[in-house]
Amino acid sequence: MAAYELTDEAWELVSDLFDPPVRRGPRASVPRRQIVEAILWLARTGAQWRERPDRYGSWSAVWSQWRRWRDKGVWDEAMRRLDAAVREAEGRDPQPSVVIIDAQTTRGWRAGPGFHEKGGAGGRTRGTKRSIVVDTFGLPVAARADSARPHDSRAGKLLLDDALPHLPRVGLGLADRGYRAAGHHVASTQG
Repeated sequence: MAAYELTDEAWELVSDLFDPPVRRGPRASVPRRQIVEAILWLARTGAQWRERPDRYGSWSAVWSQWRRWRDKGVWDEAMRRLDAAVREAEGRDPQPSVVIIDAQTTRGWRAGPGFHEKGGAGGRTRGTKRSIVVDTFGLPVAARADSARPHDSRAGKLLLDDALPHLPRVGLGLADRGYRAAGHHVASTQG
């Protein structure tokens, strides 16, 4: 089985999110599981939407469905369910109590997001800052992309504001010194 194909067990955990039993409108021409696997194939290969194999249906149908699911938070909930299943299979609580946060700045070129904003050390960094929160298994909990301009602590606070409402058990956050202010933020919001 390829890395972008869902196992039957994984599909069973999330199928109600992607293919609800009650749906209005015409019947889907491509099964929802096939669309999910098309999106996973695109994420795995990094290919363009129009370059996906024909077996997944039209690129516009796949892209439109991805956008609707993204806007409704379906992908976030699917990740939470699958992460919880992995944690339970390892004999752990489904909710993590410890998270790890870090960021990486990538240089941007003229057309990249945030290129025209000066930021970073001495105002010279142009590009994108990718921040991610993972649990102790390395499973992604939350991610965010910003311009390279904000300091790690500010980007970390924004990311944690999105992540912490879904993580009631978190009592400890691990990070480097750049996140000192974000650590105080965790302590003040989680108690």
